[in-house]
Amino acid sequence: MPPPRWISLLVTLLSGLTALWALVGAILSVTLAPTPIWTLLGFETVIAVSGVLGVFLGLGKYREAPALALICVAGAILVGSFLGYRGSAGAIGTLSLKPWIMGRLAVGLTLALLAALTVLVRSRKSWPALFAGLAFAAIPAGLACVFGLAALGYGRPLQPAAATPSASPAPTAARQPVALDNAVRQVMSLGLFQPAKGGKEAARMVMLAILGILMICLTSAGTHYLIKAFQLGALPDVAAAPPSPPAAAQAAI
Repeated sequence: MPPPRWISLLVTLLSGLTALWALVGAILSVTLAPTPIWTLLGFETVIAVSGVLGVFLGLGKYREAPALALICVAGAILVGSFLGYRGSAGAIGTLSLKPWIMGRLAVGLTLALLAALTVLVRSRKSWPALFAGLAFAAIPAGLACVFGLAALGYGRPLQPAAATPSASPAPTAARQPVALDNAVRQVMSLGLFQPAKGGKEAARMVMLAILGILMICLTSAGTHYLIKAFQLGALPDVAAAPPSPPAAAQAAI
């Protein structure tokens, strides 16, 4: 079953854009920098080849497992863009690659989303299972993001400005974006995540254990429904289908 026409068109356009984009990046990596950035050149070449394969996929050249092929193209673009960005130290000469990597990640994630839609649009039963999975997994995923951002330094307590600056360390500046930093700080300042003493600490440990069990249950339920959503949209295994009887046998019957 081929993907819908609008998905194929978007895949073709995005993949072609990425291939040309990577070609420009490969040229700039050896001409714009004082010395050629071979790491960036190598990954841009990989991305360009992936983009060409994505164009062929969008044009219907590969009909078997189109969603799997597209997720491979998206993964190559995402990983190659990230590694190329790190290998170039985020710049080509005086040209910053921060907007470059953000755009590439957006294209890669869009192609990954199109790969998921390629499977989900095959069956209407996939959508209720998908929404159920997202609903169950929303709270664990949000909490995991908060803890991940906290580990990266977001949400740290801000030190008030002291009357004698020389006797106190400089105030801690909020991380950017400030709204995200404040949101993480508000969650991490809840009593459940702050150490206590005596019986309050024991009660806090019990509540954390209950919260952990609840998050495991929600994650398991969400994963189950998400897998089910994609199973409902899976293509039938042609090789596993029983062979049809010969024409002569059918006529005899």
